[in-house]
Amino acid sequence: MVVASGCSKRRSAGKDPSAAKPARCSNRQQCLARCERGVDRACERLTGMYLRGTAGKQSEVEAALLNKRLCERGRRYFCPTYAFVLAVGRGVAQDTTKARALFRDTCHFDPVACREYGSLFARGRGVERDIGLGILLLDLACRAKHAFACAELDELRGRRRRIN
Repeated sequence: MVVASGCSKRRSAGKDPSAAKPARCSNRQQCLARCERGVDRACERLTGMYLRGTAGKQSEVEAALLNKRLCERGRRYFCPTYAFVLAVGRGVAQDTTKARALFRDTCHFDPVACREYGSLFARGRGVERDIGLGILLLDLACRAKHAFACAELDELRGRRRRIN
């Protein structure tokens, strides 16, 4: 059973979000250097470069490994991204059990994690389908102003009303 009191804005442990607003990095080396210094936006940009294939020979595997490393080093902002790639098997072997655990552990502070975790249950992706739990988790993310969660929640509630 999940016990979540609500989700709040995503942020790395111990980071002041206003402290890290440097100019955007423009290439893999710049982004990697800034990411290693703790600049979350640079890590996000680097992940995007990997996933879009704009970081040279880098790939989805590199993106998954980067997010795994960041998550395991306590930069919990990256745990939902890593959980997502585990859930869908993008760049790493699919591991829905580990993905669920990461989503569960990060839902209380990250609306993206709540949304993804709720979606797993609502859609029955890698878990036994549980619409009620899915709606609860999506509602937590929606209350934290996650627009995709609100849209998915509306869709599920609408579909549920038509069935009943």
